[in-house]
Amino acid sequence: MTKTVITTVTVSATLRDLTTLETVKDVLAVTGTVDDTFLSRTISQCSTAVEQGCNRVFALETLQDTVFLERDGYPHMVPGGLPALQLSRWPIVSVASVTEAGRSLTAGSDFIPDQANGRLIRLHIDGLPSRWRAAIVVVIYQAGYVLPGDTSGAARTLPCDVEDAVCRLVAARWAERRRDPYLKVEETAGIRNEYWIPAYDSALPPDVASLLDNYRVPVVS
Repeated sequence: MTKTVITTVTVSATLRDLTTLETVKDVLAVTGTVDDTFLSRTISQCSTAVEQGCNRVFALETLQDTVFLERDGYPHMVPGGLPALQLSRWPIVSVASVTEAGRSLTAGSDFIPDQANGRLIRLHIDGLPSRWRAAIVVVIYQAGYVLPGDTSGAARTLPCDVEDAVCRLVAARWAERRRDPYLKVEETAGIRNEYWIPAYDSALPPDVASLLDNYRVPVVS
């Protein structure tokens, strides 16, 4: 069975930064407020880079997924079916409503959420797992993490390794601010400094990319 998903954000996150100014200043051992503007801007830039590198939004938002489940085969004679309905965001925090072909489904009797993985499991009348049939399924739900600095929700907090990845990016930008990032050798008054210029294929350095491997959403063409 093939499927097409259209995702609409109905309540956007007000905060998208994946770490806080206080945390970054502690990591860099920075005191005072002279560099706060630069660091705050860099946190936002690096948070966006991590989101793009992972092909996902981490912040808690309310969404509507409209899923078109199509029968396999032509002319649509093969019933098909999906054992689980994968939503576009996870972890799931709450499910407000699910409709299948216009009929409302009830949590616990018609489906159960696999919250950590962002899936909905269809249930048969006997309570055992069933398959999602070809239909239009509309799911309204909340998914994502409560980000550092946000105390408004009771959802899962952002994993510490994701925050660590952002802090590492910010630290690299901080170091680059004090010298030309493409400068390899510098000699002043007989003192020679050599700098390592890393080369990597992606937009994220290897140490950061490895921290984010478990959170990256594959791009399916």
